[in-house]
Amino acid sequence: MTKITVITSLFRCEKYIEGYFSHLNKLINKDEIEVLLLHNDPQVEEMTIINKYLPSMPFVKHIVIKERESLYATWNRGCKLAQGKYIAVWNVDDIRFPDSLSKQAQILDENPDVVFPYGNYYQTIKYGDLTGRLLVERDCAKFRYRLLPKYSCLLACFTMWRKSLHEEIGYFDDQFRLAADYEFQIRGARVGKLKKGDFILGCYLSGDPNRLSKNTELQQTEVAAIERRYGIYYKMNVFFAHKAKKYDINHVHSFGKTISINNYLPNLRIEKVCNCLMLPAQLLLIPYNFLREIKHKIEGRG
Repeated sequence: MTKITVITSLFRCEKYIEGYFSHLNKLINKDEIEVLLLHNDPQVEEMTIINKYLPSMPFVKHIVIKERESLYATWNRGCKLAQGKYIAVWNVDDIRFPDSLSKQAQILDENPDVVFPYGNYYQTIKYGDLTGRLLVERDCAKFRYRLLPKYSCLLACFTMWRKSLHEEIGYFDDQFRLAADYEFQIRGARVGKLKKGDFILGCYLSGDPNRLSKNTELQQTEVAAIERRYGIYYKMNVFFAHKAKKYDINHVHSFGKTISINNYLPNLRIEKVCNCLMLPAQLLLIPYNFLREIKHKIEGRG
């Protein structure tokens, strides 16, 4: 029985495929896992490597998408096709440790009110380097930043969630090209809990000029639009706010349809008004919370 579906989107990623399959083969409990390789506009060189590994990995399904589509349209496709109870994303240029999927799934098994299980991870600047700077995520259950909503505590990479979550909050908003996972996490954090495990999930590639997502300006613009959608005004970068107006913050776009965000979160308007009223106090507390963040990074605690 399939317990976990791993979604990996591929596009012009020849240099990472060998390493990806190597780490895929090290996973424990592979009999509970299916991997969906969603391959946009595959190239001959990529196919040569993939075809070398597929015969020995029956839990891997290679799905060809002839014409390139956006990252989050591909993820949505994978979420629909998933046979697993749980869904996890594994970017081809990141590395998951062998027990990472099982440990996250265990948290979901034991905590029906948790939507996103997470842990710590290494940040590396060279693919294949299994060392680097250890990033210790905050423990959101102990999140005590004054006057800030719980969804201010958000996750980075190596996300996992229940497939059934899509029935409650919809799919990834594919009008965004780089930050729809951030938006999806905010939506999810409103309907359940985030729980941190005491483990290291893998290595996140950051700082490599060849990494697959590196358009910082576009990412910041999308983040500003998302924070405007949810009324997270104290965090919104004013330098990108004007560019963010091109996004439809009132609707989630997926599978060619638009659905009002209020269909998923009927209390959102009230929350945004409350956040607006609390904004002066939140702004006054920015230096305090900034110092807490520095302390967190220095001490290496969640």
